[in-house]
Amino acid sequence: MVIGFGFWFRVYGLEARPMHTDEAVHAAKFGTLMDEGFYAYDPDEYHGPTLNYLTLLVAKLRGQSHYTQIDETTLRLVPALIGTLLLLTPLLFFDGIGLRAAVFSTVLLALSPAFVYFSRYYIQEMLLVLFTAGFLGGLWRYLRTEGRGWILMAGVCAGLMHATKETCAFTFAAVLLALLLSLVVAESPTRFTLYNRNGLLGLLAAIVTSALFFSSFGQNPDGILDSVLTYTYWFGRAGQHSIHAHPWYWYLDLLVWIEFVQPIVWNEDVIVAGALFGFFFAFRRHETLSHRRFFCVFLAFFTLIMTVIYSAIPYKTPWCTLNFLYGMVLLAGLAGDRLLTWDMGSWSRRVMISVFILFGIASPLVQSVLLNGRYAAHPGNPWAYAHTGPDVFEIDRVVRQAAAAHPDGKNMYIQVVAPGHDYWPLPWYLRDFSQVAYTAAVDGRQPNPDLVLCHAESKPQILRKLYDYPPPGQRQLYVPLFDDPIELRPSVEWRGVLTRTLWEKAFGQAEPVPDPAALKSDEVHAVQIEPSRREIKNLVKFSHQAMNTVFEMWIQHDNGSYAGRAARTAFHEADRLEQELSRFIDNSDIGRINAAAAGDMIVVSPDTMACLIAAEEAYDLTGGAFDVTVGPLVRLWKTGQPTPEAIAALQQTRKGRAYTLTPDAMSVTVLRDNIGLDLSGVAKGYALDRMADILREWGIDRALVHGGTSTVLAMGAPVERDGWPVVLSNPYNPAERLARLELAHQTLSCSGLDRGSHIINPTTGHPVVDRRAVWLLTTAPGAMADALTTALMVMPIEAVETFSQTRPEASLLLVFADAAAPLLRLGDWPTP
Repeated sequence: MVIGFGFWFRVYGLEARPMHTDEAVHAAKFGTLMDEGFYAYDPDEYHGPTLNYLTLLVAKLRGQSHYTQIDETTLRLVPALIGTLLLLTPLLFFDGIGLRAAVFSTVLLALSPAFVYFSRYYIQEMLLVLFTAGFLGGLWRYLRTEGRGWILMAGVCAGLMHATKETCAFTFAAVLLALLLSLVVAESPTRFTLYNRNGLLGLLAAIVTSALFFSSFGQNPDGILDSVLTYTYWFGRAGQHSIHAHPWYWYLDLLVWIEFVQPIVWNEDVIVAGALFGFFFAFRRHETLSHRRFFCVFLAFFTLIMTVIYSAIPYKTPWCTLNFLYGMVLLAGLAGDRLLTWDMGSWSRRVMISVFILFGIASPLVQSVLLNGRYAAHPGNPWAYAHTGPDVFEIDRVVRQAAAAHPDGKNMYIQVVAPGHDYWPLPWYLRDFSQVAYTAAVDGRQPNPDLVLCHAESKPQILRKLYDYPPPGQRQLYVPLFDDPIELRPSVEWRGVLTRTLWEKAFGQAEPVPDPAALKSDEVHAVQIEPSRREIKNLVKFSHQAMNTVFEMWIQHDNGSYAGRAARTAFHEADRLEQELSRFIDNSDIGRINAAAAGDMIVVSPDTMACLIAAEEAYDLTGGAFDVTVGPLVRLWKTGQPTPEAIAALQQTRKGRAYTLTPDAMSVTVLRDNIGLDLSGVAKGYALDRMADILREWGIDRALVHGGTSTVLAMGAPVERDGWPVVLSNPYNPAERLARLELAHQTLSCSGLDRGSHIINPTTGHPVVDRRAVWLLTTAPGAMADALTTALMVMPIEAVETFSQTRPEASLLLVFADAAAPLLRLGDWPTP
């Protein structure tokens, strides 16, 4: 029953935990063996080949013939089956520690959180522990019986140890030293005859077994020599200082880890405490059978030496704990057996049994369930060492969704970039994608892909390559692949981008149309668009959310379906422009400019260049009242009321030009750090201009388009009407009409309303406090009208009046912060 329960514990839900980096690396090595039928041992990496060949057997049993068919279950079944076999090994020592002690040890192994966890881990450690147990068991059984089969078993297991992992050398050294010490301390039960023919037979079996695996069964003879040369690499690594270097007590801290501040405690306290008692019992002279005392002493020395060796080596990983924890399990079983033989009262015996059931069975049972379920990859799991997080499943999902929409499918070109080649385990998850380039740095010689995955540190270089390298007019727009931050491992952030075209095919969907009446903005009440189907024939209305507002358009056309397709095309343009012009998107043109250092040159799109040119024109026209580099001032005021000194200091850094434009090269040269570019005062107006151009391309010349009513652009006029009806209301009293307009070939733009206090005067560094709102009615394009209303909110009244006199085509309506103050009407402004 214990074996069956231990087996189920090790094989259920093997696919649920994300693949660890080491698992993925070993899987890739196995893939080479499976697809090419050849394994070339690398003495500097990967360890021995036994794991790969055993996996080959499991794959064939599951009917899998190619690496792309392999799944997590196939890989992890190997250590799971090995871990189950390990449960039987204490019985090899039944006459050394006692049959009851062997049964206790099996129970502890079956439930041990560490052994259960790493029995589900595609690495070599569980194999090494099983072969070590087989080696020790074969030696012990040979010493007891002198049966030739047992010495052959010991030899084969020794060869498998060597062909599994280089750290077997520590085990061989510990066995030899423990044997010598045991001969001194305890009486030998028999003369050692390992140096006779049987001993040589065992040695030969070890050499042949190791040579077969390292030579890939004769295909790679050089692997045999490499298996010896490898120790020049691995012993050097064991003593080096790296991210895996830990203090001497690190393993013991893992085993008895007690964190009272955490809701769940993880430890192997019962095994460690039992091993201490077992060590004590091993040296007591109460055994009447000399062979049992000898083995117990040997086991105590072996476990102690293994613990000391692994603790002394700076290079440490959690799974190495298993190599000496196995000896502790046998000692703990010995302790349990001896405690039951103590002369004690019935109550004491009941208490001891209750403690064992609680801490030896119930506690590790609960821990194993949690550690292999909810906490399998959790940072709070002591055995989940630098483990891949569940976000890798999201990476895999979105990449596959993008590939499904790509004409080349899984043959689409993907780039994966991470410093130090730290992109594992992604090659495992993308193993069935044929065109993936994995690099440690951005390679400008490679063509731009449709999809890029990269470490967060590499994203600026990636964006520079994607946007700066292609000639102007030939680059593609890239958008973020993930909606939320993604971590490959805890605190290891990753990013992804893909072309806008591919995003639209893979993830684009019809967006819900928000109800403008639900928007909490005074703009909806102060500017009312009033086209009516009863008054205007063939009128259709469309809405779309973009740029943090709702774009609406009314189109007069006799084919509503045709008008709808034109509207969708125009709305897609707004989406595209948002990806280029938004400062909140890291890989937008504006995001890249803001991230650039002084002296950097950024290649931008024609639309970004057009917006920046319009911004410069507005800057010159308003004497600097409109400034797209006001961002640092806005951020300063958002932190609270800044001191005059702080404002003055920031204004000092803003003196002079922030950037220069080279339209012919479509480039922006940044002249100072922390430029803080913000096109929100011009981008919506520019988007309206582009949307109107698209409608004209569709042959539509009668439409009204607005972006959140802050800017309204009128294309022509409805049939049999002078214009599109728009009503302006007093922001202090929405029931009071300030004007009723009929817009035709005009732009109406407004700024301020209840947000006036958040508009910063770039010349003074202070917010606007004397004005509530301003409307501008003009024939200028939407981008210029948008910029001018922002400037009119901060310009001195004299400058506003001068501006109106020099722009006879423009009419102004200004509402002051003082509700009792009269309105300022300039130009040919219609009356209510």
